[in-house]
Order: sequence, then C-alpha cells, then structure tokens
Amino acid sequence: VECLFSCGFEPNERIETIIGTFPESDELESHIGFAPIQIVAAISMDALSRKEVLGEIAFSSIASSLGIIIAFLVKNGARLSLDAPPLARVGNNRQESRQSSVSEVSTTGSDSDSEQQSFVTRRSDLKIQANKELMKIFGSSEVVEAQKSWKNLKPVLASSSAVFFTDKSNIENSSAPGGSDEKSCAICWKAFGMLVRKHRCRISRRFVCDECSSQRILGGGEEHRVSDGQVLLSKYEANKKMDTAANPQKRLDQQQHQEQQH
Repeated sequence: VECLFSCGFEPNERIETIIGTFPESDELESHIGFAPIQIVAAISMDALSRKEVLGEIAFSSIASSLGIIIAFLVKNGARLSLDAPPLARVGNNRQESRQSSVSEVSTTGSDSDSEQQSFVTRRSDLKIQANKELMKIFGSSEVVEAQKSWKNLKPVLASSSAVFFTDKSNIENSSAPGGSDEKSCAICWKAFGMLVRKHRCRISRRFVCDECSSQRILGGGEEHRVSDGQVLLSKYEANKKMDTAANPQKRLDQQQHQEQQH
C-alpha cells in the first residue's frame, strides 16, 4: 500500500474494472466499487465470521494486523465515512447493465448464485463508521490519531513531475476506467449536487469532490487544489529527498546508480 501511495494512488478511489484474465479475476470482479479501505473491511468481516474457528490467538493476531493497515490508510487520507460500495459509477451505462445482471443472478437460488447474493448483500455493511464490530477491530484511538495526522497535514511542495492546468478549459466526460465526468466524483463516485461541490484536480484534470481534494500542494508560489493522491505523490517525493539529504551514503549510492545508467 505504501508503494502505491508513493506513486500517487488515490486513497479513496473505487475499483472500476479488471483488465485481463487470470485465476483471481472473477473474485476481483466482485469487488467493483470497493475503495481500498472497504476491501480491508470486507476481510475483517470475513475474519469476524470465522472467529470461533480461528481461535482467540489467531483472530487477535489477524485483527491487530488489519488495524495497522487501516490506521495507515486513514493516515494517508482514506475515509471511514465512505458510502457502501456501489456496483457502478453514476451514469456509466456499461456498468449499470452489469449491475442489472448481478441483481438477476442473485435471485436464481443456485449454490454459486447464493454466494453471489450473499456478497452483494454485505456491501451495505461496509459503511465502516456505522459498523461497531469493525470499529472495534480497527481500534478507535488509533484511527482518531490517524485522522488527525491527515487533517493537520500542511501543504507540500509539488512533485518534480507535476504540471498544473489552471485554465478553465472544458474537461471531456469519459466513462473509461479512471475517467471523469461532470455527474460524479471520479474517485469516490459521489454524485455532485447542492451538498457535494464539484472541483477540478489541477494536475489530473478530473472532476473531484471536496473530500477527495481536501489537501493542497505548492507550485509556482501558489497553493493548488489537487486530488489527495497527487498530494501523496508530492509528499513521498519530499520525504525521499529529506531522507537522502540526511543520509550522505544513500545520496552517493544514488549518484553512482544514475551514472551507471548513463
């Protein structure tokens, strides 16, 4: 997860499609609409259902590991208040047709379909903040500290690769995976409206909501509204530079590595 964040991965972006065919693709396909923190929550619910089988020691170990992952996600902007995972992005006809087929399959009653129905039903349980059992696993005090850490993050210098688009030119709607449209946030899929304002990420040029662009980065002497993933990318690059500056040997190794590449 840390590696993904260092590359600008969005902490609240929902899975929109699975590219390619591999043994686990069917299982991942059933997680369309899940944000990273909700995948961990689903694993936690599965662990809870197997608590008696696992035994107290094994369950406590798993719960502790899951709590650490959740705290790390929240510290990097993941939200416990996300809506339960939808089956499609707002206005995505391709995904909405798939949603209809899932609903039809879930009512047929075969063994495999019953499993699908059970999975669809549990999506509604993944509104994490309202689930007391999940919050108990994650550890309330650790989560609160992680939330404070993210909230108090100061604006960071833009990454070296950042290019800002400050004009108000039109952004074309796209239903492609990772795309953006004027109806909903490209990251968390929340529909825009009176209570959910529409913003532009100044780097990715995607429409985002206020909660998915809660921090700022500095570039050209100004603060810019960008998505939280762009903030993480800049933050990790800044931390890497500080770490290198504090470690002369590491800096020397990097210089030698660059010379070898040339």
